[in-house]
Amino acid sequence: MNHLQQIQKWMKINNIDLFIINRTDEFLNEYIAPYAERLKWISNFSGSAGRALILQNQAIIFVDGRYTFQAHQQVDSQYFGIEHLKDYWSSLDNNIKVSTSIGIDPSLHSNFEIQKIESIVQKKSSTIKYLEENPIDILWIDQPIYPRSKAFIQEEKYSGKSVLDKLQEIQSKLASTSINYYLLTCLDSIAWLLNIRGNDILHTPLIFSFAIVSQSKKIELFIDHSKIANIKHKLDNIVNFQPFKNIKYFLNTIN
Repeated sequence: MNHLQQIQKWMKINNIDLFIINRTDEFLNEYIAPYAERLKWISNFSGSAGRALILQNQAIIFVDGRYTFQAHQQVDSQYFGIEHLKDYWSSLDNNIKVSTSIGIDPSLHSNFEIQKIESIVQKKSSTIKYLEENPIDILWIDQPIYPRSKAFIQEEKYSGKSVLDKLQEIQSKLASTSINYYLLTCLDSIAWLLNIRGNDILHTPLIFSFAIVSQSKKIELFIDHSKIANIKHKLDNIVNFQPFKNIKYFLNTIN
């Protein structure tokens, strides 16, 4: 049983008619670490942009013009239809029938995408199952481990401004626009704000984390402690360090 067939079997057991796969990670990066190569796991396609619609008895992968030839080389056409990325939304619409059950991993979709999927689903009187765990992660036996690189400080002579200066600029903007909290999920924005770098993604100096900036308090940084143990003392005066997985709990506590 190949990987696609494993997912389709899981879908049948869990009453999911259509499963959507985005080639990205929970930070919506284009360049991703090996653990997040879920599209490659199911299709063998290794390009940097792509999506797939998995139905219980068929599958379609969507790539852009850069990868047309590559997709036909890597993807088994016996199991996958190969289409252009520009046709993704119309194909999704066509494959959602009345009372279709759609499974998605919400961490791999932007808010815009979620709203667009919901509008199609509502129109078809269908339902979305927001999955707590991605079925590929369940079935991927030798999935690479989550990155564990160590964060390091980008010196101010290279970054141009201190963290405090950047924080005060943002807090001033929040106060002037009556915004109480600003959630940062984009890794390069967090790297800029805190002048930190890492190696969680090959050839891309980023460290996996989330951050929340308020009008007057310290920055709340959600990150695995092992990643920042060596630099924590340099940021203690302006950062509260939280466990990476605490982000959902913290958001629920904001009044």
